[in-house]
Amino acid sequence: MALCASLATAADGVCRGETPLTYLRDYAPGHFEDEAFFKAIAAGPPELLVLGKDAPLHHNWGPVAGNGGENQAFGQGDAIRRLSPAELREKMERIRNMVTRLRASGVRWIMPYACTMTVGGDPARRTGLWEFYDHWDDYVAFGLGPRPAQDPLDWMQRTANGEVRFYYPPDSPRYAPNRRWAACIHHPGWRQHLGNVIRLAAEVSYDGVYLDNNRSTRCYCSDCQAAFRRYVAARLTPDEIRRDLGVRSL
Repeated sequence: MALCASLATAADGVCRGETPLTYLRDYAPGHFEDEAFFKAIAAGPPELLVLGKDAPLHHNWGPVAGNGGENQAFGQGDAIRRLSPAELREKMERIRNMVTRLRASGVRWIMPYACTMTVGGDPARRTGLWEFYDHWDDYVAFGLGPRPAQDPLDWMQRTANGEVRFYYPPDSPRYAPNRRWAACIHHPGWRQHLGNVIRLAAEVSYDGVYLDNNRSTRCYCSDCQAAFRRYVAARLTPDEIRRDLGVRSL
């Protein structure tokens, strides 16, 4: 896939006067010490290489053994086994070594995949992200900050009547026996977790993170409603609010 090297030249979808950059996505698992993978990349290094969930923390599961894939892939079995803090340190070092080798082979930018909303697990059985939340304090050395006060169930998107909103079919066979949930980007607990996903990716020398589903929030939770009121108040006068929205007060 070729992309314009400058957003300015790509505004109308046409690259002018710039050499397109090469962009490769590889969501396979097992990259860390895969000599065939390193050899293939060195033979034709892309400028931008996007990997799967080759990250210390997975957005949907937390610190787990698996790697590769995006949301649908590798959501069962040993791939979602929670790592101990010592195992997480080891995984981070393996990722850092992989990134170093890829960059030395000529890749300019390297980043893993993360979704801004997908969560996996079961709040009743305390599996998936809930298991990580229950053991949050075990990972204090990784700079996660205080454990969020609200349970991850409260991080989920809500319908207008306050029920949990499932953006995706919750009972995907690729998540069984867990479920697939959709978190709200405005909830402070989810924002803290996602910030840790990004920060730890930076700590293992990635250049950035490929963020998916950035415009998929369909939420009516109290945090979203407060954000909407701030948005309207900053853009409309009280008279415009009464005229255009039909309300006397936000």
